[in-house]
Amino acid sequence: MTDGLKLVLRTLQRFLTVETIAACPIQYAGFLRGELVIAGKARRDSLQPECMMRVISSFFMLIFFAPVVFADSIYSGEFDYSKAHSYKAYFLNKTDSEIAIYCKRDSMSTEDLWQCSHFYFEKSDESLTRLVSEISRKLQNNDMDLKANGEPPALPYFEAAQQHWKAFRDNECYSDTYSLGQASMRYMVFWDCMTRITKDRFNELTRPDADE
Repeated sequence: MTDGLKLVLRTLQRFLTVETIAACPIQYAGFLRGELVIAGKARRDSLQPECMMRVISSFFMLIFFAPVVFADSIYSGEFDYSKAHSYKAYFLNKTDSEIAIYCKRDSMSTEDLWQCSHFYFEKSDESLTRLVSEISRKLQNNDMDLKANGEPPALPYFEAAQQHWKAFRDNECYSDTYSLGQASMRYMVFWDCMTRITKDRFNELTRPDADE
């Protein structure tokens, strides 16, 4: 539970006790229906001023603290991208081609932007995964000849290099994202970073001599 949510719950506990609701049924009934019951509609007794003060305080407390709770639960703190839902859950019933067209729109919500960024990453990661598998198969076959000639195999070192590269990519992108602090664009920044470094690795493996 985030600190913002804990603060809201603690504050609500002060106002929404069983005793208070029982003493102010008319006011809280209106509060739960989304309306503030004014004095003209409520019974006029000694509890009226206190009831209205509690209801109004609860109402404005929720208004002011809701953005804090929302920000703390979505736009701040650590996260594990490997546990993120696939973009397919967001773009339900859309093909990859339809998603690609959708993501070229000029006007999109914040969540659209980060889900599109997630889509681009997953597609680039799929391409890299296929390439790595292909290279691994070739190295494995080549290692048989190397072993026969008493030479060390290459595949274990390629696999170790890929693991270290993945750790570098993940840490680099977490660093870029966390440096923003609380930000609504944090996931777009994260997925864009992951896509960029993944594509760079793909180009490295397909054109190993390009920089010579």
